[in-house]
Amino acid sequence: MTFIWLWTDFLLWVLFALSMVAVVKIRGNELLRQKWQKVFIQPLALSAFIVFIFYILIGLSDSVHFRLDNNTTTYSVLDRVLLPALEAEEKTYSTPLNFEQFSKEYLDNGLRGRVHLNLVSDEITNASDNTKNLFSISANALLYAVAIFVAFVLFLKKFTSINIRNNRHAFITILVLIFFCTWVVLLMPNYHILGTDKAGIDVFYKAVKSIRTGMIFGLLTTLLALPPAIILGLMAGYFRGKTDDIIQYIYTTINAIPGILLIAALVLILQVYMDEHASDYASSLERSDLKLLLLCVILALTSWTGLCRLIRAETLKLSE
Repeated sequence: MTFIWLWTDFLLWVLFALSMVAVVKIRGNELLRQKWQKVFIQPLALSAFIVFIFYILIGLSDSVHFRLDNNTTTYSVLDRVLLPALEAEEKTYSTPLNFEQFSKEYLDNGLRGRVHLNLVSDEITNASDNTKNLFSISANALLYAVAIFVAFVLFLKKFTSINIRNNRHAFITILVLIFFCTWVVLLMPNYHILGTDKAGIDVFYKAVKSIRTGMIFGLLTTLLALPPAIILGLMAGYFRGKTDDIIQYIYTTINAIPGILLIAALVLILQVYMDEHASDYASSLERSDLKLLLLCVILALTSWTGLCRLIRAETLKLSE
């Protein structure tokens, strides 16, 4: 097995490492720790934080790429978990948790009907069988989830001093997430959970894979846009005069450039560069990853101007 590190993988893991450093710093600072404790006392905030951590873990699991021996296909850890949905090939649309495709077509017997989905067992031939099978899988998922949850609670009781009753909302959230994961793991080899699209691709697989893309756009674009917005906004509001005029000219000029045209131009330049250096970008995954990173940079370059104007205005107001 050979690990493949993409640019976005590296950046996401660096951000995760920095977040862990920040957590350690907060735990060591009494004032910051007390402020965060006030947040986590609120049941809704704690439950939301647990869901957020779950979201981050999914994104990180999709940011570890590797190639198996004697195989040119690049997988992520998440891809291996969702492998049944990844490899299932259907013809067209299907509804969630169904056993046949949505549209009718001519079958081998010459009659029009709905084609049985490849992922679903051939033993399921009608809606009644499908309902019974779904109920059985859901019941098993619930039993497994409860067993895992009980083991988790016993582990916490033995090795920590967490009060379960005072944090019952958090534990209910954890139980729901465990059940959801167990349910998905048991369903994936047998059903398309959210159905399939026009090309027959599993919609649930695409939805889960989009989590990493959302993290990249949300985190990287924001982090790239914040420094110029804060620094230039403070400089414009504090120094005023020619400095303010120059900074206003810069962000006014950037605002005047259509973002779509800028994206198209830079992507075209990048495509030409990758074509000329094809040996450095052997796989389509590496090419698309670099395009994604460039798109984040472009969005950051065009989105910092609004925040810069707000910071400039606030700085001017406070300095008067």
